[in-house]
Amino acid sequence: MFKYFGSKYRSSKYYPAPRYPLIIEPFAGGAGYSSRYREHNVLLADIDREVIDLWQWLIAADPNEIAAMPVTGLVTGQDIRTLGLSKGASELMRRWQRTGRGSAWTISNITTGDSAWCRAHGCGQDGGNTGMWHRNTRDYLVSAVQEIRHWSALCCPYWEVPRIEATWFIDPPYQHVKCSSYKHGLKDIDYQPLAAWCRALPGQVIVCEQQGADWLPFVYSHEVSGIREKMCGVPGAKSQEVVWCNDALPAPAKEHVEILTVDELFAFLTGVPYFTQLEPPTALPAAGVWIWPSPSPERHGADALLFDCAPAIYISAAPDVWAALKELETRGGVC
Repeated sequence: MFKYFGSKYRSSKYYPAPRYPLIIEPFAGGAGYSSRYREHNVLLADIDREVIDLWQWLIAADPNEIAAMPVTGLVTGQDIRTLGLSKGASELMRRWQRTGRGSAWTISNITTGDSAWCRAHGCGQDGGNTGMWHRNTRDYLVSAVQEIRHWSALCCPYWEVPRIEATWFIDPPYQHVKCSSYKHGLKDIDYQPLAAWCRALPGQVIVCEQQGADWLPFVYSHEVSGIREKMCGVPGAKSQEVVWCNDALPAPAKEHVEILTVDELFAFLTGVPYFTQLEPPTALPAAGVWIWPSPSPERHGADALLFDCAPAIYISAAPDVWAALKELETRGGVC
């Protein structure tokens, strides 16, 4: 809905689709993931009051007010606050001027078509880059705001967001980013408590980061244009994006996966010591049977998925099945 440093709209297609009717983004920013699935109920949260004020304005915005915002006659360097727009409309236009300088209130030369980029690549119908503030942008927003009336937005830190079973899309400032335009960045985040909080959330949890982050056991996801590095003067930079999901299944050492009913699972475990835990193992143990709760088996119409990673066995069990095995474990971990 607006330009934001590190927004995930283009990347959102690489992440798992939401499995719950409610999406929660506790580091909302531009809410790129939710914008791809805007038909869902969405709860946005951020500690940046300006970001949340803008989201609250967009959720309730009058499409006619957006349609009346100017796209022609703008002058490079002109102060947006002199255009006679409402606070919300002014903030919206400001955010569409540039991605990396969120505090600037002036009309960008990319909007007016005066930039070197526009001279090299051409301009849109009214001049300027169609990816910034442009007639196409305005027309898109007129329609888009009418599709998010059911969204809500809160100004609060991530740990105060209501802990509701939902799809949690978590995109905090990256751990090792050197250049950014976040008002609240690295200095405001202790990543170890954030990691513990992510692990304990109910529902589906998707956490984004950049290669090199080590506060969760991230795995490679995809490559994107490295806007952060480009801001630091590195032309053509690419960023390796990584992700952690709370119900991700470990990759088996062998191509040996079994789909089990509860009777088959108990038959397999008869006389076999096992260990229950709340999370999938983050590294292959030497040996043993390791069981954790996950909704994944239910998506396969099963009670459990067994992964033969010899000499270890991984089993993701439906939550009620796992609870029964947990109770049995108090009697020695043997069925």
